[in-house]
Amino acid sequence: MVTESESPPRRAWDGRANYLVGFQVSKKNLMEIVKKLMVHMERAEGTMYRDELLSKIIEICQQNNYQFITNFEWYVSVLVELTRLEGTKHGQLIAGQMLDVAIRVQAIRHFAVSQMATLLENAHVLVGNAQRNSICEVLYAAAWICGEFTEHLLDPQSTLKNMLRSKVTNLPGHIQAVYVQNILKLYSSILVKAEVEGDRQFIKDLTEMLVEKLPAFSQSSNLEVQERACSAIQMMKYVVKLLGKDVPVAEEVQALFAGELNPVAPKAQKKVPVPEGLDLDAWINEVPSSSSEEEEKEEGGANS
Repeated sequence: MVTESESPPRRAWDGRANYLVGFQVSKKNLMEIVKKLMVHMERAEGTMYRDELLSKIIEICQQNNYQFITNFEWYVSVLVELTRLEGTKHGQLIAGQMLDVAIRVQAIRHFAVSQMATLLENAHVLVGNAQRNSICEVLYAAAWICGEFTEHLLDPQSTLKNMLRSKVTNLPGHIQAVYVQNILKLYSSILVKAEVEGDRQFIKDLTEMLVEKLPAFSQSSNLEVQERACSAIQMMKYVVKLLGKDVPVAEEVQALFAGELNPVAPKAQKKVPVPEGLDLDAWINEVPSSSSEEEEKEEGGANS
């Protein structure tokens, strides 16, 4: 088998060998096969070859709804380790797997959140490579997971500060937009705890920090980031106003992000029965007459 070689020549790992690996995987040997593939990936020359190995690792792990994975903490660790691969084009693929596992496997959320918090802490490494490769895409997943499952964060204040660093504005717009949204989620979670403890000074300092840092996002060239940032700033100004009147705000702010998102299978819609009496092929409005259709065609021809 190719994976048993200490240092196989690249020609030995051709498309056919790559294809056959997927058929050799089982619950017993998955971890060992992935380990060997990662060793080959680290030694491989050329980004195209490394990307091929990376996509194969994810392919054999996720096949048949993760049929062969017995330890999802191990898989999360593999995904995090893959973020160290420079020059890859598969950042979005890794991010998608992080999100999928964190949402679907509730038992490992605490571990997943701790790993994502570490990625956010070391985001400066990924931000620096944002223009050269797509690995910064994992920060999209990291920010979303930490914001959605804040109850699992060991130090939410530190994570919040990491998400407000100035270099974050160098990230692609769609990632910044997720940062803004989940900064507010984190803030609301911290606010609830601080209000219960009666730490008013901490609440004031935390709120002032967001009022100071959020405007950096409003200067983004991305319209989605601008809109989210401006909305967040206005919300923070409202919170400051209420705090000045000694009005509790935590419950009201947290209500904006209430509700849990559940995983939905791609084919779930097909299982939803059509309500009795509903004809999906019937016209909703009256069927247009032939004269109306001719007039529309004439108008269309005149406009063209």
